[in-house]
Amino acid sequence: MAVRFMVDSTEGKDGHCETIMDYVVSWTLRRAQNECSSETGKERLYMYSRRLLGLIIQQKIKPEDDVVVETWKQEAKIDLWVRATINGVSHDVLIENKYYSHLHDDQLNRYKIYFDNFLDEHFKESKRHYVILSCKESWENEEYKGYGYEVYGWDDMTSAMFGDNKIIESSGSDIFDEFWINWT
Repeated sequence: MAVRFMVDSTEGKDGHCETIMDYVVSWTLRRAQNECSSETGKERLYMYSRRLLGLIIQQKIKPEDDVVVETWKQEAKIDLWVRATINGVSHDVLIENKYYSHLHDDQLNRYKIYFDNFLDEHFKESKRHYVILSCKESWENEEYKGYGYEVYGWDDMTSAMFGDNKIIESSGSDIFDEFWINWT
């Protein structure tokens, strides 16, 4: 029986799954940049990454679009901060990863206030996106409603990248394939 390596099987719930998510999601989104388009054998990686970025900013990214992506992990306790510039238009994305942990200490509001204050001071023109990602298949949880965040579970992310394909072709990257494809 195949089991995804992100499966919740630890007794102590040590949070390592969310750390892995931070890294892989950050890495995947940076692969959506134009400079990654010319890597031989990794054309699918580039396409899949652009589709994931498109999901989180709610915009279809076309092949001719100019894309630059910067990411920061754990800035002011925000799991992942993404700045994507698409054809000169900036999108800042606050991403909170949830796997098995719950909200605490009004964290979504606190993160949003910090994020908005920083952007108000330094990048007013940037479009803002607030996202919760989870590697659980679906993530409809009443706890997260009312905060103004878009919520995407595993199925949402993989559907955005791969569509309804029953057979998903390798991206050409072991990191990507191990996380996103091998256990889908």
